Amino acid sequence: MLIIAFALPLLTIAILYFFFKKEVALWESAVLILSSVVFTLAVYLITKDVSQNDTEYYGGYVKEIRHYDEWNELQRRTHTYPCGKSTCTQVYYVTVTHPQYWSMTTNLDGEHRISEETFNKYKKRFNTPKVFIEMHRHYHTKDGDAQAHYWDKRHASFIPYATQHRYKNPVKNSNSIFKYSDIKKDSAKVLGLFEYPEVKNCRQRYILGCKATKRSIDQIDFVNGFYGKKYEFHTFILVFPAEKGEEISEMQKGYWQGGNKNEFVVCLGVDSARHVKWCNAFSWSDTPWLDVQTRSWFTEHDSLDLYSYGRWLEKNVPNRWERKHFSDFNYIHSELTTADKIIILVLTFVFCLGMSIWIVTNDYDENHRLRK
Repeated sequence: MLIIAFALPLLTIAILYFFFKKEVALWESAVLILSSVVFTLAVYLITKDVSQNDTEYYGGYVKEIRHYDEWNELQRRTHTYPCGKSTCTQVYYVTVTHPQYWSMTTNLDGEHRISEETFNKYKKRFNTPKVFIEMHRHYHTKDGDAQAHYWDKRHASFIPYATQHRYKNPVKNSNSIFKYSDIKKDSAKVLGLFEYPEVKNCRQRYILGCKATKRSIDQIDFVNGFYGKKYEFHTFILVFPAEKGEEISEMQKGYWQGGNKNEFVVCLGVDSARHVKWCNAFSWSDTPWLDVQTRSWFTEHDSLDLYSYGRWLEKNVPNRWERKHFSDFNYIHSELTTADKIIILVLTFVFCLGMSIWIVTNDYDENHRLRK
């Protein structure tokens, strides 16, 4: 199909010479061919790059919250008006007031404004002393300083924060041995597979498929948030009905195409009595110590206790986790989907059609002379 796209300029020229020979100059033919090839190549490269885009999720935490006081300043203004045969400029000053606002600072992407309500909620969570911040403003009558509260490294006051990012995934749309079979969204729903949870209000759910205790949720939030950036680690715990069998975890692995490069995914089969009947963990790590030991941990602790497992992760991630660098897969040749190829073909056709209309309707004939 791509060969057809690159051959379209030649086919277009042939049609033009057959039906509109007198309107086609030689240099116009060259322009059409060269520009069409460049256009098609550009669209192909862009489409190929886009087809490798994937989404991964980062966990982080709120380090600090601040309240900034209202303050004002004098700002210089000028006014120009007619003055005899010339113009005159009047200089004057106005008082500009800057309203108070609230912010949070995360370990992932710096400072963001938040509402007063959120500030007060985080302030209560931190429960740390207020720290005065001198802003050293050039103020007029109202000095505006700030008051900060800092996280004190306690689990109980930890505030998780999550973001999502695009990255290049060479395995996606490739025909390599690392590529998994495609499972369509409708089929995944029927099978009972999980979608990636959305990031909402800077939060993401990491335990899916069961009603987890608040203590368990807080612990997994802590592991993902505190270790997420430093160790490039992100875990999801997916709980399936035990009767589905361990093969459902392999389907999940295929549906998520092995997971993102920073992910450690734990799949559990749990019965109605909340006993773990099977465990399968997957990641791209070249040293799958966590994968193997997680299975062993749930074999020894068959009663579902995600808080204790989270504490085990907290102990072992710093020393045992090493995420896969996807640059190792740069040698893999990615393939465009049929839909991508159709898009390239259609865009090239439209481009050639536009160039043909220009050639037929411009003022030059086959002898490169302006038409009379």
